[in-house]
Amino acid sequence: MNQYQDTKIIDCVAPTGGATVGVPIIIGGQLVVVPSATVLATKTFAGQLDGIFAIKKATGFAPAVGDIAYFDFVTDKRLENNSALIPIGRYVEAALSAATRAIVLLCPELSMAALATQVLDFNLRPPQGVAATVIYDFIAPCAGEAVSLDLRTNARPSSASGGVVETVTNLTGTVNLLSATNINLESDITNGTTLTPTLSATPANLKWAAGDIVRFAITTDNSDAVCGGGIQHQFKWRRTYA
Repeated sequence: MNQYQDTKIIDCVAPTGGATVGVPIIIGGQLVVVPSATVLATKTFAGQLDGIFAIKKATGFAPAVGDIAYFDFVTDKRLENNSALIPIGRYVEAALSAATRAIVLLCPELSMAALATQVLDFNLRPPQGVAATVIYDFIAPCAGEAVSLDLRTNARPSSASGGVVETVTNLTGTVNLLSATNINLESDITNGTTLTPTLSATPANLKWAAGDIVRFAITTDNSDAVCGGGIQHQFKWRRTYA
């Protein structure tokens, strides 16, 4: 037998702020565990990966058996009726609106999927010698949200009499995912250096539903456009739960 340790309990090192017994915590940015002891930061504790727990709950909502349990790890450290939070499991007993604790079955696959960042890599080459638009459509396989966008090129595009810009838009509702109206690919990007455009400061603008299309579009408005070496994109996103 080559079992290293009980897969339900793992040794963890408490992050900044420490760990509190019975209060779910994220370890290594990926795993949600329930500490079996209260310890200070950097101290080791036993964390439970699965099982059924009575966990602090906000009042004002009454979850049913089987509902996804969302936990606020940042502010209130409790279960809340907010699908923008991290899902940690499912309710195994119905809870009253006034209840301050609820019974939850930890489901590691839910939290790991929510915390994992997906990476989409593609190259988009601006139009050459024509006023036109080229596009790359990301069709969302599930509800999700944008995390970051990195752009890189070895030869940026140019246009002596016009411009070369990129937009990033959720076609559902025509929502701009960028903070600015667009990215000026002639001046904003430097050859051989990664550009990380600022995304919208409005959280709702960064989210999409399954089937939504996020369109990356590069437009030139003059026929003297020189496409350069193309723009390499690395778009990071993560799944969300409705």
